[in-house]
Amino acid sequence: MAGKPVHAGHWQLIKLASIENDVVELFVSTGDRENIAGSTMKEVWERFLTPSLPTNVVLSFVKVPVKSVYDRIGAAEARREQDEYFIYSDADDILKYKSKSLLKEAKNTFEEGRIHLRGISRTETTNVSGSELRKLLRENSKKKFIALLPGDVKHNGEAIWKLLRSSLLVEET
Repeated sequence: MAGKPVHAGHWQLIKLASIENDVVELFVSTGDRENIAGSTMKEVWERFLTPSLPTNVVLSFVKVPVKSVYDRIGAAEARREQDEYFIYSDADDILKYKSKSLLKEAKNTFEEGRIHLRGISRTETTNVSGSELRKLLRENSKKKFIALLPGDVKHNGEAIWKLLRSSLLVEET
């Protein structure tokens, strides 16, 4: 995920994956996005989000999450692992995972039907987008922003707001 910033919809998707799977490998982008520095979001993850993750979620900070998923499954195939893989994403973003690329990276795993794409509609979680939260940051709409944060970290909403907002202001000036 890009997760700049992380919102309630992201969190509900993470929780759903953690319920449906033994282990969840969560790849989070370290890249910048629309005046939110990857380094600032990494700090938000480390200080506020990671402690609230379900215990079966393993977090990795990566440059390109989609590529990291391909690399992970390809490496597992090279080790001849026989696990099944469920790739979770927003219903639109799941389309980034192409059959041709999955076949190239993990031919046997793909052909054996052990790779499953799980696109989750926003109607199944919270209907919110990162673009919406970035807009609230720019517009200085703190109360609405905090309301769309994951429930598990809303008690840290003020601190998250201040960190992201101060980073945003530095970027804008």
